[in-house]
Amino acid sequence: MRFPQRAREHEPDDQPATRSATTSRTGTGIGIGMVRHLIRIAATSLLALLILVGGGVSLLLLSFDPNQYKTALSAAVRERYHRALDIQGRLVLHLLPPLTLDTGPMRLSEPDGITPFAQAAGMQLHVDPLALLRRHIVIDRVTLDAPRLVVRRDADGRFNFSDLLPAGPADPSRRGPLDLQTLRVRAGRLMLDDASSGLAGTLSGLDLDLDGLGQPTPRPMQLRARAEFTRPAVNAMIVLGGNLRTGKGPVRLDNFNLQIDGSVGVLQHALLRAVGNAHYAAEAPARLALQGVSIHASGRDIHDRPVDIGMTLPLLAWNDNRVQSSAIDLRAAIGASPAVTRVALHLPAASGPATALRVAGVTLDVHQGNGTVSASRLRLDGTLVLGLGARTAHIDDARLHGAWVLPWGHTLPLDFQGTMAWAPGKPGANATLTGSIAGTGARIAATDSAGLLTLHGDVDALDMEAAGVPSNAVQSVLAQVLPALDGFDVDARLGVGTLRVLGAQWTAAQARVRRDGRAWIVAPADASGVGGVVSASAVIDVGTGRTALALRARGLQAAPIMSALEGGTWLRGTLDGTLQCVLSDVGAPNQLAGSAHVAVHNGKLLGINLGAALRPDNANAIGPARETSFSMASAHFNIAHGVADSTDVALRAGAAQLTGTASLVLQKHTLALALTARQAGTTAAVSVSGAFKAPHFALARARTTPDRKGAQPHRANATSRPRKSRPPQQVPGSSAG
Repeated sequence: MRFPQRAREHEPDDQPATRSATTSRTGTGIGIGMVRHLIRIAATSLLALLILVGGGVSLLLLSFDPNQYKTALSAAVRERYHRALDIQGRLVLHLLPPLTLDTGPMRLSEPDGITPFAQAAGMQLHVDPLALLRRHIVIDRVTLDAPRLVVRRDADGRFNFSDLLPAGPADPSRRGPLDLQTLRVRAGRLMLDDASSGLAGTLSGLDLDLDGLGQPTPRPMQLRARAEFTRPAVNAMIVLGGNLRTGKGPVRLDNFNLQIDGSVGVLQHALLRAVGNAHYAAEAPARLALQGVSIHASGRDIHDRPVDIGMTLPLLAWNDNRVQSSAIDLRAAIGASPAVTRVALHLPAASGPATALRVAGVTLDVHQGNGTVSASRLRLDGTLVLGLGARTAHIDDARLHGAWVLPWGHTLPLDFQGTMAWAPGKPGANATLTGSIAGTGARIAATDSAGLLTLHGDVDALDMEAAGVPSNAVQSVLAQVLPALDGFDVDARLGVGTLRVLGAQWTAAQARVRRDGRAWIVAPADASGVGGVVSASAVIDVGTGRTALALRARGLQAAPIMSALEGGTWLRGTLDGTLQCVLSDVGAPNQLAGSAHVAVHNGKLLGINLGAALRPDNANAIGPARETSFSMASAHFNIAHGVADSTDVALRAGAAQLTGTASLVLQKHTLALALTARQAGTTAAVSVSGAFKAPHFALARARTTPDRKGAQPHRANATSRPRKSRPPQQVPGSSAG
């Protein structure tokens, strides 16, 4: 009898062990097989679905032509920003993530739709693919290749890109057609014209990375460029890094690190670093805050002296028209030891309106020297009033006091009171001070306008001899003062009521000093004294040090001038003279070249008696008590390499005449004169030589010739046998008389 197959399968097994084994093997095998089979089916189906969907999306994207949206993109920019966007090339869509739309060359206008604002060789826009499938263009990242940007800010502080900044944090549920979160700039060029701060210049080779634009949390930013500015004068590499937040509220740049390497103003080969935090809100009322700012700069000035500057600014907050500032300290060292100039500026903490912020107790200390008691020290005290919006400053109760040590060690005490002010425009800065210099009254008025320094200075009395002025005083003072005025054009008028110099007292001394480009011009300069007037003019080339000098003297007494210059008094009379010369180096008389004319009237020549010299017996012609009165003496000199030569020396003393040659070596202060004296047919050879202040006189034997009409005068010659006579006498010039 056959059982049905199904019944047989459920038939009990006579052998328990065999039944258990069989049941376990067949049941478990069937379950595992079914699971594996189902997994294969599901995986295959899912893979097929992914291939189908991916292929469909790829085909869709490949068939998508972004150029049909060029007009829509330009329209979106015009609608949102009122700017004209001109995409000159074809739009290319790259599928590899991130999905990128490459525009090629493009241009973007100002909000007026016409004025160029930006252009680039290429622009890549990272596009949201899901929004693109919905036929919307959502851009969250822009990369600009070789862009050219023009950034302007008006006097009210409005930038020409303010409308492009996000107004608040991004809202994913309300993303617009242009949702910019990341900006990349490569090899850019930015031209800046800021009427509010006065900045003007160009940033080239600009690389910029901004992340998280419009996000509530700070994100890293990095900027690198070369700055070439005219206002202020900057030619340097700039690197700026920090954490930037541009979301709702103020723009924050935390832990910024600014480095400048190059030329900044008068600082050459400079390395400047500034660290701190900055917060800025452009919407009205504008707010600015600087916290924990520290600045350090080092380099060399225009005279190649080392410079080191440090400044701390714990807090500066500007909210609407209110300003709050912590104490500010600035210290600088200029020059190398021992000739170091140290500057210390201290501004105490202050708060008040930005239009008139009063900072009481301001001090500016300048210390020049090696730290000894003879070093120059100047101190400025007062209350500083700042108009931050208009960029003005003035000190009404300024006091400038201290001591100025002249290069040769003499100290001039200074004490002035008055006002100082600075403002943009004309004039830019001015000061009016009244006080004393070395105990004598003095007044100073100075104005700086567009690089032109106008100065008026008057001193009641000045005693140069009491100041111990050495022979190289002019060179020493110029070396100390001129570097401080470098970079300025100068127009100065200086006056001294009573001036004691060159062994005499002068009155109404005045001079006009100007700097025009590379030259200092002193003209006119004149003074009255020792019976006459001296007028002078000079042109000094700053680059070469070459000086062209013109001097004219009228009616001066010769003895005081000679005594002051050389210490000798062997020539007296009324002096007239002119000098036209060029000096390559003020400290090198051997480089003097030019011409001079000297005339002395109604004078005396001490040390020789020409009347006795012209007599046959001239034993008493030379001596300390001897002198010759003359009506006129004159000479023209040609000057070359510091030596003045004359071939027309002439002196008239009654009926006697003296003519000959002269040579003066200016650097050695020596002279040599070879003269011939004549009177009524009698001649004598006279020589004057040695130190200018005390020369030696020598006299040769007098020769007498008949003075008859038609008579042949006696001439000495090599074959003649002259009468034996005494040798020439030589004695130092006398100061008697």
